[in-house]
Amino acid sequence: MKRISVLQIFRTRQRNGFSLVEMIISLSLGGLVVLAIAHSIVDDLTNSSKVLKSFQVTSSQKLVLDLVESDLSYGALIDYSSPEFGQSGCPLTGRKPILSIQAESGVITYTVGSAPSKIWNGDVLMRCGPAYGLDGRLSHSNQFQNRVLLDNVSCESGECLRLEPTGLDGISKIILNQDLFSGSHGSWAVKTDRYVDTALAL
Repeated sequence: MKRISVLQIFRTRQRNGFSLVEMIISLSLGGLVVLAIAHSIVDDLTNSSKVLKSFQVTSSQKLVLDLVESDLSYGALIDYSSPEFGQSGCPLTGRKPILSIQAESGVITYTVGSAPSKIWNGDVLMRCGPAYGLDGRLSHSNQFQNRVLLDNVSCESGECLRLEPTGLDGISKIILNQDLFSGSHGSWAVKTDRYVDTALAL
């Protein structure tokens, strides 16, 4: 029997070309490779977008914590069981009080609930209280302002904003938590906290 070498088969294949079945198999394998590469690129872009969104939210949360810390420096935290808790110089319109601070000019109240207008997404975190002047100090005016601090707040994984005692005299922890939702990213929580040196009436 005449033996046919691999080289002879390859040369014959070069002359005759590939069969239709072989071409279909080759195209299918190539398509799978391209699909895998495209899927990897999409995953990388999705993760990058999620990281960017988390960074933006964290930056906004830090600004809110700056404001809470400043408010606390002008007053004392009101206990949840106190009759003064939740009293507000602004209409709550169904929003839930989550933090109250007794300042010299009145009670500063942080609330969570429905947005006051359609320009905001989802529930919002709002602050009702005196404004800060150009000198960076809290106004002693009795004219309170109700301002949105964060939107798209759901707080399903915990309270949006709270203070916790640390066991150390005059040291407490401010915690701000948001649950973010996206059709492409699913849901995830972004939390920022900070230790503050203040005497709180917890």
